[in-house]
Amino acid sequence: GGAKSRWWVTDPREGESDPQGQLELCRSLPANLVAYKQTADFSPSQCPRGLLTRHNTKKGTTGVVVCKEGAVRYRVLSGTDAGCAIVIPEGKWFWAAPQVYHQVVFLTEESVFSVVFYGDREEGRGAVKAPRFIQEEQLEEVGE
Repeated sequence: GGAKSRWWVTDPREGESDPQGQLELCRSLPANLVAYKQTADFSPSQCPRGLLTRHNTKKGTTGVVVCKEGAVRYRVLSGTDAGCAIVIPEGKWFWAAPQVYHQVVFLTEESVFSVVFYGDREEGRGAVKAPRFIQEEQLEEVGE
């Protein structure tokens, strides 16, 4: 028992319930966006630490967090929804606008999620940048 058995809990504010505010699961993406890259499936032991702490996407890059197993919490840390959070259950997804700071939190040790990165169809693949802390081998191109 004890804290050691909950090694996967990375959330310093675990147990505090943030309001959901205006956040909605599975909102449609703007029509101009197309998927360019996706990450591997991340469990707590394989997940880059950067995803679990405060980070954002670059201008022109929209990251969609897809929960594959269990559940994760997506906490918004900047912008109009700062201080709100939403639980993403298995089979559901959530995204926030580019450049909004956020963090992802595992809610169980068995939870698994991936991230799909979208960009503007006009600007093309080169404009979409995954965060630097995601290794090249943890990323694949989509839709080629």
